[in-house]
Amino acid sequence: MQVQELMTKQVKFVRMDTLMSDIWALFRDNSFHHLPVLDEHDALVGIISDRDVLYNISPRVESGNSTVAELEVLRKPAHQFMSRRPMTVYPTSSAGHALRMIIDQGVSCLPVVNDDQHIVGILTWRDFMPIALKRIEEAND
Repeated sequence: MQVQELMTKQVKFVRMDTLMSDIWALFRDNSFHHLPVLDEHDALVGIISDRDVLYNISPRVESGNSTVAELEVLRKPAHQFMSRRPMTVYPTSSAGHALRMIIDQGVSCLPVVNDDQHIVGILTWRDFMPIALKRIEEAND
């Protein structure tokens, strides 16, 4: 089985200068947990997780009781929060190899790129759950 059979193909992304307020809104308004960060040539340069956002934004921001410093975080660009040079896989990579990378490296997603390092999908540990469940159910029959 190849990565392209499991990956999510419709991937939202942000640019290096996208403000944290916009990133925060994307996570609030969608059900994904990772945002690839692309440079001006559409090449992958980083990734931001919802955990990165939650770690950096004070819960008081939504309540209106935040400090000036807490609000200032919302004006900072993605490149200040992203993980740089994330591990990647290709669409034709083995799904087993990708899962081994996720487990061994302790990451929750792998951006899927083409030869030009342009994002073509994203693969997360959740993408493997239906396969795991099916195998477990088959083993119990």
